[in-house]
Amino acid sequence: MNNLINASIKNHSTNLAYIYYDNNNVSYSQTYHELKQESEQIKQMFSDVPKGALVGVQLGKKPCLLPVIYCLLECKIAFLLLDENEPYHDYVNNNVVLYALITCSNHRNEKTALLHENHVYITKKGCCFNFQLINLKTPEKLEKSLNFAGICYVITTSGTLGTKKIVKVTENSIFSNIKSFIKFFNITHTDVIYFGTPLSFDPSLVELFLALTTGACLISTSKEIRNNQEKLLQILFQQENTCNSFGKSVTFMQMCPSVFTQFSVEQIDFILFKSGLKILGLGGEKFPVHIIPEQSPKTCKIYNFYGITEVSCWASVERVFYGEEISLGKPLDEILFQIETFDGTLITVSENLDKEQNYEGILRIGSKTRLCYIDDESVHGNDKNTEDKYIFRSTGDIVNVKNGKIFYIGRENDVIKRFGHRISLLKVQELIYTSTQIVNQCIFYQNKLICFLQVHITQGSDEVKMKTIDKIRVKLIKSLKPEFMPDLIEILQKFPIKQHNGKLDKTALQQMADRLFKADTQHNMEKSIKDIFLGLWCTYLGITGTTDMQHFYVRNFWDSGGNSIGAMQLSQEYENLTKSAFNRSLLDLKLEEALNFIDKTDNTFKNTKIESSTMFKMIWKADMKACIDSSPIVCNINGRIYVAVGNFAHTFSIFDAESGQVIASINLPNVIESASLMIDQYFYVPCFDGKLYCLKLLIDNSKKRNEENLECVWTFETDAQLKNKPIFIEDKIIFGSYDGHIYSLSKEGVLLWKTMIEEPISAEIKHFSDKLYVGALKGSIFCISHLTGAVLWTYKAQNPIFTSPELSTMNGGVLFVDVQGNIYCFSLTNTADALHWILDVKTITTQQALTTFASMLVVNNRIFIGSQQGIINIFKFNESQCNLEESVSLNTTSSITTKPLNLTINHRDYLIVVNSMGCIYCFHINNSQENQKCSLMLLGAHNLLNECFSSPQACIRHENRFYLGCRDNNLHCIEVNP
Repeated sequence: MNNLINASIKNHSTNLAYIYYDNNNVSYSQTYHELKQESEQIKQMFSDVPKGALVGVQLGKKPCLLPVIYCLLECKIAFLLLDENEPYHDYVNNNVVLYALITCSNHRNEKTALLHENHVYITKKGCCFNFQLINLKTPEKLEKSLNFAGICYVITTSGTLGTKKIVKVTENSIFSNIKSFIKFFNITHTDVIYFGTPLSFDPSLVELFLALTTGACLISTSKEIRNNQEKLLQILFQQENTCNSFGKSVTFMQMCPSVFTQFSVEQIDFILFKSGLKILGLGGEKFPVHIIPEQSPKTCKIYNFYGITEVSCWASVERVFYGEEISLGKPLDEILFQIETFDGTLITVSENLDKEQNYEGILRIGSKTRLCYIDDESVHGNDKNTEDKYIFRSTGDIVNVKNGKIFYIGRENDVIKRFGHRISLLKVQELIYTSTQIVNQCIFYQNKLICFLQVHITQGSDEVKMKTIDKIRVKLIKSLKPEFMPDLIEILQKFPIKQHNGKLDKTALQQMADRLFKADTQHNMEKSIKDIFLGLWCTYLGITGTTDMQHFYVRNFWDSGGNSIGAMQLSQEYENLTKSAFNRSLLDLKLEEALNFIDKTDNTFKNTKIESSTMFKMIWKADMKACIDSSPIVCNINGRIYVAVGNFAHTFSIFDAESGQVIASINLPNVIESASLMIDQYFYVPCFDGKLYCLKLLIDNSKKRNEENLECVWTFETDAQLKNKPIFIEDKIIFGSYDGHIYSLSKEGVLLWKTMIEEPISAEIKHFSDKLYVGALKGSIFCISHLTGAVLWTYKAQNPIFTSPELSTMNGGVLFVDVQGNIYCFSLTNTADALHWILDVKTITTQQALTTFASMLVVNNRIFIGSQQGIINIFKFNESQCNLEESVSLNTTSSITTKPLNLTINHRDYLIVVNSMGCIYCFHINNSQENQKCSLMLLGAHNLLNECFSSPQACIRHENRFYLGCRDNNLHCIEVNP
């Protein structure tokens, strides 16, 4: 490939190699001659880099990227392209070890120059680029950092099937892809290639090498232009009013479908028919059939690209036409397709394949030459053994082979079993599009099939939106088989996409689904059982508000068109909303009879009424206008006590703990579900938009209330929602994210380290000495150094972990509990053989259920945990064992999902327990000392008459007061006088 690149540079030295646009103005352009000159200047930086090293390149798409890549290719040094905002520590601590890192700034910084050993300054058109090679090698990492000989570049997979993989790509592998594309698409020095793919996604390397090997021109833009489709089209296709003098218009463009479909219908029409684009390739996701025009464009050819990172990068192409089923196409040169059927048979797809036979299974891609090495695979160890043999990689994609062609069905993890049927989410999407002609995305989340429709509602009132959804639901009920019918339908203006690869962001859709579930629950809270039942009856029969209901009242569910799957959905949702069992015989009654029956038996689905005890006193409550699921924090600032909490309406408020007066409020962009952290008048608030907000309380005692008293000092963005309370250790803010990382920041918001654990984190992190203890949602337990972020040890629990660990310095242990109630105790001092003991619930003979989503409370050598069945379990433990001591039932169907609170009042211990329906219980803890049997005695209860998922927090100043958020929209200050 280097020979072809050198010939291209020599033959097309005056051609533009790269044009970079920033806000409609050309900020930089570069010819191939200039690229060659600049690479010679940069080359001196790499003179001391040893053979087999891996260099991280953290330049983004700055114009200096091309000469650096060319120089690395010439020096035969492997490289890894890093996002500009990505900390390189991940690759120092994990599977890939960087030997060095190259960065670039647009001005000469003398202070920086003193810190690092290797600098090159290039002045061009008034800009001074300061290249810095930072040597990262350490003695203990040196051997591992030099295992990249023979590798062209390194990249990570997107982790679609779970764990991200490190892929080491040889030059032969990527060059084969490039040669195939040059030949197939006739790419020449006259072409202009859009360099728009994120650098962390391997098609970006195809764009880069296509240009370098042919002398074509690359065009890229700033992030602001990429996010503005109208401006982007003006730049790429040289429409009028574009400020440039190059006259370059893109001829080759590849994109993820999720990115391309962000363009409007009119913009897509322009691209296909009026732009001058020759090749449009869409790949990385299912091809969007709806963008194919009935009449083929005269100049633009549309292709379906298919491939995987593990075989670098595209493996097949297929030109698409209107009305034709889209296959994956023919394999590119040096590629072979193989199907592994569900019975384990391997079938090679070739010209000799029996076209009368249909096959279905997992697609495997093989090659003799396009070899890449995954994670710790040896780069050279298998060459002799595999010479002249195909090496196959599984794609994780389910395909169907018919008439000799391969058709994509969906990802292996997108095929679900629903109501006894095995269905593909992509098939559901296709059926919904066929019925409605509306682009949609479906996810299966929390055992519900959710359909998101991309609809632009110009006058987007909630009423218009709900009427639109009702009409679509009715149409789908009539056209879809029951197993394909969504449980929930929502309208979006645009689908969320991942910034690092442009694919659909399914995690973001899940977050939206969570908010829909909560909003639906809140909406139904004040409804009677009769109203809820009637609403569900209409929903699952497709009855809208405009329908004449009279003839439905005299029919039962089945006579009105209901089916068994609809009945199952109705039953499940009824039980979720009312927290009570559903009587299936109601569906056999006429609707009016069923409603009369409900009238006689119950009118409300609120929890069983509990008379509030006089021992509870409401000191104050503050209305925050939306439900409060996050737990409050209580803090002392200059002798004054405050309580702070966030809510579902994005509001974070600080109250005077004594009076309940609002001291300060601020609105954030998204839901606040986690507790915050306060340090020296600074509040660190996690938000569902994936950002941690640093808010400063500006105290002015002359003002009773001023919403400007809370200012945002800085934000730090992660790649997914935050539901994890931050902790503070030695001037560091540490927290976890749903993106599977743990972050360490300075108090100024600067990233110190970032550790990938590949599992979402919602539970609070605990720390002892220099160690962090983390439980993750897939069941992994981690011990991590808070100094470096290095993982010291891991342990895989039997089940997922939703709750925070607890420290017991009395027994020198840290305790975890998984969702099934198994308890794990680890040493606080040992890093090897850290596990003390496991309490396996299977060994407990009691009939009391232990399933829990609630965090535990540790008092001396006792553990208190609430269960989903409304039971409080007490365990006694020491360093070597743990035993169930007592179980106390609250005699309610409501679950306990929050952490109990221990109050010491007049030197006696009390336990405050809150269940999900808002009932507060006060128990006296009898004999919590080490050698005596512990028991609970119920003293009284108080009902907030609404759902509660916030944990009570003790008041600092008054030993018998606590604070609690509730879905009645109020923050409560409650006093208990036992």
